[in-house]
Amino acid sequence: MMNDVKISNTKKGVDININGNIKFKDVETLTNNCSEGSYDCCADIKNISVSGEDGNVNIHLTSDKLDAKGVEDCMSNCDCDCGF
Repeated sequence: MMNDVKISNTKKGVDININGNIKFKDVETLTNNCSEGSYDCCADIKNISVSGEDGNVNIHLTSDKLDAKGVEDCMSNCDCDCGF
């Protein structure tokens, strides 16, 4: 099953909503790696928070520089095996 991913700009950054066959813990692990600087595209992120549950996960990125298009590009090139 493919996941339904919606990426949108907010006043303070970018929100990502993922619905489908996605595990909350997997996304939480991924965002922890991102917070630690494990991925190049995360350099402009000031804060990351994750909410939701298995099957419906929300990621909130706080950044002055990122926009939805940049995040979409980063996710499409990601080799993290995260299920997006």
